Amino acid sequence: MARKKTRARRTRAHAPRVPETVTVYFSCMRGAWPDQNPRKQKRYPVIFAAWWSGHPARDPFRAPDDSGTAIGREYVAGIVEAFVKAFHGWNVELVELPAEWVRAWRRMLEGRPPWPVPRGSSGPGPSRAGARAPRPKWAPTPPRRPGRHDWAERLGVTLPCTADEIARAYRKRAFECHPDRGGSAAEFVALTRAREAAMAHVGAA
Repeated sequence: MARKKTRARRTRAHAPRVPETVTVYFSCMRGAWPDQNPRKQKRYPVIFAAWWSGHPARDPFRAPDDSGTAIGREYVAGIVEAFVKAFHGWNVELVELPAEWVRAWRRMLEGRPPWPVPRGSSGPGPSRAGARAPRPKWAPTPPRRPGRHDWAERLGVTLPCTADEIARAYRKRAFECHPDRGGSAAEFVALTRAREAAMAHVGAA
């Protein structure tokens, strides 16, 4: 009876696969996404956006590959690096971008243009490659101190009022007009001056 000839399989020694190295751009800031749960916002007060399929573009705005929340700014780089390594197996080279990029993505999620339109212009913000959008700057000189009743109108309180009512009104207005949330720097400084005048008025009463 003839025996079947078996061919010995030759094993080739394959070189170990070297992970690809990609550049990951990320941007973070203190804030919240439009649909974020208030409880989650209190626990994770930092939002971030990350791009790894290519460099983020300004015009047209390129949506990030991923976005999320973090406990603090110091944790964002580790979260992005761990995510990309776990799901893609790449070596990561991190590049941090200014906060205006994640702010632009949040504006798009809110249904607004990514870059604020400059005053006196009907078109969008700067579209040059690599150009930076105008960022709010603190006023070089503080505005005039509010008068006797200006602070009550600015804070949105009625006289007479207590220190607790002033503190609550200030926190509410500061949340709306803070420069990091798209407000005016001059308005925020005026609001702070109004709170100081209000506290002085309550202390003298």
